[in-house]
Amino acid sequence: MKPGTRWSPYFEKCCLLVSANNAYQRAEEDITILTGMSISHSTLQRLVQREDWCEVEITDPPHGTEPRWRNGSPAH
Repeated sequence: MKPGTRWSPYFEKCCLLVSANNAYQRAEEDITILTGMSISHSTLQRLVQREDWCEVEITDPPHGTEPRWRNGSPAH
């Protein structure tokens, strides 16, 4: 565990994963259901904000995500 933390690295990873897929309030509820441990939505938000996230640049959109509008009209 990192110094000054009270959660295991695995629990932190679970919190970050659930927070990424839900609003913090919903993540709080889901984590309690999944782990039996309680963590507040504001703590989840701080946990996410203190992470050192790398910046991702997408140069080519994934296949199947082309714009739905072309030349000012819907693509058919």
